[in-house]
Amino acid sequence: MRDDELAREIDQLLRDSRVNARADVVERALWVAVRRLEERVRTLERLAGTAAEEGTLRSGIGRGDESAMTD
Repeated sequence: MRDDELAREIDQLLRDSRVNARADVVERALWVAVRRLEERVRTLERLAGTAAEEGTLRSGIGRGDESAMTD
C-alpha cells in the first residue's frame, strides 16, 4: 500500500470514528431527554392526582356543610 493510500484510509477511519462518536453523543442526549420527559409526566400525573383528590375533598366538605345547613 502506498503512503498516500494509507493516508486516505487513515483519514477515512478518523472521519468515520468522529461520525460514530457524534452519533453516540446524540443518542445519549436523546435518552437523557426521554428520561427527563418521563420524569415530568410522572410529576404532572402526581400533581393532577393531588389536585383531583383535593377537589374531591373540597366538594365533599361543601356537601357536608350544605347538609348541615338543611338539618
